[in-house]
Amino acid sequence: MDQFVEKSFDKDLRSLFKKDVRVDNRSLHEVLDLPVDKLQGIDLVSKDKLEEAGVKTIYDLSQATASEKKIAIDSTILKKWIRKAKIIVNYVQNPLTKKKLVLAGLDFAGKTSLLSVLKKDYSVIQDLMPTKGAQRDGVEFFGIPIITWDLGGQALYRNEYLDSGKSKLFFSDTDVLFYVIDVQDEKRYDEAIDYYGKMLASYKGLGEKPSLIVLFHKLDPQIKEQEHVMQRIAKLQVDIANVSTENEFSPIFASTSIYDKNSVFVAFSLGIRNISQTAELVASLLEEYTVKANGKASVLLSSEGEVFAQTGVTKEYIELVTQNGLLIDTLVKFDISKGFKLEKNPVLKFSDNEMYLIGHHISSQMGRTVYLWLLLQNLIDFTSSLSFFRNEVEPLLNLFII
Repeated sequence: MDQFVEKSFDKDLRSLFKKDVRVDNRSLHEVLDLPVDKLQGIDLVSKDKLEEAGVKTIYDLSQATASEKKIAIDSTILKKWIRKAKIIVNYVQNPLTKKKLVLAGLDFAGKTSLLSVLKKDYSVIQDLMPTKGAQRDGVEFFGIPIITWDLGGQALYRNEYLDSGKSKLFFSDTDVLFYVIDVQDEKRYDEAIDYYGKMLASYKGLGEKPSLIVLFHKLDPQIKEQEHVMQRIAKLQVDIANVSTENEFSPIFASTSIYDKNSVFVAFSLGIRNISQTAELVASLLEEYTVKANGKASVLLSSEGEVFAQTGVTKEYIELVTQNGLLIDTLVKFDISKGFKLEKNPVLKFSDNEMYLIGHHISSQMGRTVYLWLLLQNLIDFTSSLSFFRNEVEPLLNLFII
């Protein structure tokens, strides 16, 4: 299922430029030759400093490095400008947005059920049979259609994918590879690791290096706290990491369960964020905002369960904000269904811990309800720093997949 996102420069990139920039889709290629001071935030003094280093146009800026000593500009600010320039260049040079997502693993690992959760098609999960061959489909994520390849895990099909004459058909142009392991099927760990290693070798042989997410699947709530299970998974993670290193890959690990749909959305958000240049900029700006607000952690979260960005002083704080944000959003939906107005800034007070979790509702052109959730000790800090968030972060959400 090929689907493409129709782009409009004026709608998508307007916030990155100063108001006097007038470009439509017919003259899109001219954007890269614009002077750097047409970019929002670059004044004439900074323009002169950049030009002294040979950086004159938007394209030149996209090719610069923040550590370049001859550019007499603070590296943090320069890095932000370079990221914006890269987003613009990628937008112009790739007029259609599409992403290829591959799910692989042994049969009965739960790959197809994961896709069903993403599609919110829960009714079919219990009736799913092992996938026959490669099933090509699509799913909408972050408001963007993603092409999915669900590779059946039976031995017959695995051999076909790994065949040197056919592997290019299945593996070429993969943006994200999700390798799914059934953590409850300990007897097949060795088989899963063996197939994993062969897949990575095939990708390496083709000169392909997709973003790689390893999902420890079927880590259901009732077994998640069992010490022997977690010890087993810890050893499995070490073995996977070793095989990855041998093939020059660096996987990201995540745990999922169809009985905890939020875990599925968080894991897939991680994969999509990992291939988005805009996500990198959003994450760095969210971190900057959280510091300005004296926050403990913050998360950009859609009502669909998609996590745009997360940051915090500890993993525990980040998880607390994410999970509470998801729960509060569910309560907000319920309240609206009963006639209440949409809460623009819902607040949860942790009295004994002297902290607040506050949300900020964002209007998104993507057809998504998005909240900024921030954990902090003083609500005044939230109010005083909110303009930075609105000006710097919020406009980029509509460019997220780029």
